[in-house]
Amino acid sequence: MAAAASTQRSKLCLRTLEAYCDRLETAWTAVLDGPEDTALERLHTYLVQSARTVHDDPDQLGCMVTGFVVEGVDHDPQATARVKQALGRIEASLTECVRAAQRHGDLDPEADARDISHLLMAANRGMEVLARAGFDVAALERVANQTFEGLPRTGRARSRQGSQPANAEAC
Repeated sequence: MAAAASTQRSKLCLRTLEAYCDRLETAWTAVLDGPEDTALERLHTYLVQSARTVHDDPDQLGCMVTGFVVEGVDHDPQATARVKQALGRIEASLTECVRAAQRHGDLDPEADARDISHLLMAANRGMEVLARAGFDVAALERVANQTFEGLPRTGRARSRQGSQPANAEAC
């Protein structure tokens, strides 16, 4: 009886994780997809929205994907595969957005787009940890903005956009 309940609970957890991953992928794809001329702004939006999303989590659940990774998802091969798939899709969306910014001349074309996407993903997860530790949204937004400032923007992009994209407040 206990084994059957455990199996049902595992199936329910996996379905919940799959639905969450689907929503997460869809949400970040919507933020990151678009024309080359707005790619840099979309990267900034990703960071600022990350700060606000993890702070304004009314249920204090945080990112389910991060929770599964941190709490040892490796005991469930299906959950591990789904988490890797979600992170891979987010990485792909970020990497394509970075490449679009490079093609538009906003980011250094010699910089590794995948490395930049990993930096942005790490900042996203780090802001979640800070939010759970009690940091306020203003502190998280400073992290987001500082991370953005550290991107290898071209001189043209820096002079055209100043220190932040024009629509930073619209995030």
